[in-house]
Amino acid sequence: MVLLANKRKLSDIKKKIHNGNANVLTAQEFISRIDKGEHFKFEDIDVITTATKGLMSGIMGVFSFRLAPSKTLRKFTEISLNGVPAFPGPCPNEYLGIADLIVYGTAQSITRENYCGGSLFRQLVEGKPISIHARSSEGEIIDKDLTLEEMQYAKLMGTRQAIKNYNAMLNCETYQVDTIFSCQSFEPNKSELTFSGCGALNPFQNDPHFQTFGVGTPLLVNGAHGYLMGPGTRNYVAKPNMMTIAPMNQMKPEYLGALVA
Repeated sequence: MVLLANKRKLSDIKKKIHNGNANVLTAQEFISRIDKGEHFKFEDIDVITTATKGLMSGIMGVFSFRLAPSKTLRKFTEISLNGVPAFPGPCPNEYLGIADLIVYGTAQSITRENYCGGSLFRQLVEGKPISIHARSSEGEIIDKDLTLEEMQYAKLMGTRQAIKNYNAMLNCETYQVDTIFSCQSFEPNKSELTFSGCGALNPFQNDPHFQTFGVGTPLLVNGAHGYLMGPGTRNYVAKPNMMTIAPMNQMKPEYLGALVA
């Protein structure tokens, strides 16, 4: 007996979505119904959405924008955005008047209380102007307001996303500990446990051999069309993760922000 694999054309599924009669489930709905003993045939479901929402570390913004006319300043050596320190470069853009820079999502503003890179990213995506303070290699100071729309390049990069089997945390000390792994002071003597992750919704959990995604796979990041760049930092077989990038001008602000920890 010959067993034939079930097949469907993506164009057929897209047509059903367009017509409003596609069978769509979230990953959580699918898992919950399976756990309750429900059985599905191949043709019963057209789409399973796998989006999750949560706090992510390892986030940075990569920007490029004009601060001065060309041929006037050699390069910019110091830059801050709403008081959030940035790292100019790696391209010096000599005498172009353009600054390339990186901003960490966790970098704290030196001029605004409880404001960090994550707060900055949301403000930009909301279309609000931000204040830029820059110093050139000649010592000239430039203060300028810009919006996301006025920037030549603005992308959000995740260096370590969708970690599989992230560690649970205990405080084994006899005193409270402040840590990014707890919103409040972490109580001592192993009295509390904290963990982070999306469990059975994790793409690495559902596809441990990476058969359906890899370098260049399109994905949604904060509602924007982004891409999987490859393995993230600290990636290894037991706990794989991915590096992603997506344009900020397509993102939805409700998915961005910051947590004071």
